[in-house]
Amino acid sequence: QFDADMLEARRRIEAFPWRDQGAYALYMKQTEYFTSHSPTILNLVAQRFPPGHIMHERFSAHTREETGHDSLATRDVRNLGYDPEELPVLSITKSFIHAQYHWLETVSPYSLFGWILLLESCAAEIAPGILPDLIDEYGNDGTKFLRLHAALDPYHTDEAWETIEQLSEEEFGQIWENCRQSVDNYLMIFDDIELGLALQTATSIPNRSRYWSLDRTLASA
Repeated sequence: QFDADMLEARRRIEAFPWRDQGAYALYMKQTEYFTSHSPTILNLVAQRFPPGHIMHERFSAHTREETGHDSLATRDVRNLGYDPEELPVLSITKSFIHAQYHWLETVSPYSLFGWILLLESCAAEIAPGILPDLIDEYGNDGTKFLRLHAALDPYHTDEAWETIEQLSEEEFGQIWENCRQSVDNYLMIFDDIELGLALQTATSIPNRSRYWSLDRTLASA
């Protein structure tokens, strides 16, 4: 089922209008937001296990590795010519990341592997296919975040699978349930950005790639 979900994710993500500078900038703003939460979430998972436990050590190391990566997304947005403070965080983006706190607090720390697998598989398997076009369009200075994660996350994905394969059937089920929900929410981020662009086109609003500064109906209050 994971392979089927990732095939659908690949289809939807590859169809995203990456060469629309405004759409790409808004996507990177969402990336900045959920990446800023990653170290906190990973550290919370680590703290659910005693020091010396393999899960404590794994997630502590992952926390250190992910710390500061949101600044790369911020830099990409600036290098695209946008002020990150002027771009909204969409409501679905908040739902996407806040759901992980719910999974952690009410289900199991192991369930977070569903979210981790989604993001790292996208970076490892999908990002390399879209990066050539992005680099061609925006250069290295506008693609630092995706270039880094396309290089690092194949290792993280392999490591996650090695741990998952040792878990119980119940924990395995929790991971897949979170993964399915995370896939749905993640793809809705792309849908909402594209919907905003379509709304601008339909209403003939000038400078459609900056639609979020004119029509914030898709953004959080």
